[in-house]
Amino acid sequence: MKPTEQGGASASPLGPVGRLAPNPARVVADAARHAALIAHARACRAEADDLLAEAIAAESAACAIREGRA
Repeated sequence: MKPTEQGGASASPLGPVGRLAPNPARVVADAARHAALIAHARACRAEADDLLAEAIAAESAACAIREGRA
């Protein structure tokens, strides 16, 4: 009987379905990196929303000046 059939450790890095078994440290590092990317994307989105609001306000002010409402 092979060690893996007895529940022991295998010399192969392959998991039970033939794929590479996940490296816990790599999974944690990837999760941290993904969380940082998500936070960065949210910050960029907030900045883009602010810039869009400024552009809309500037366009509204320009329209008001052109139409003599300012």
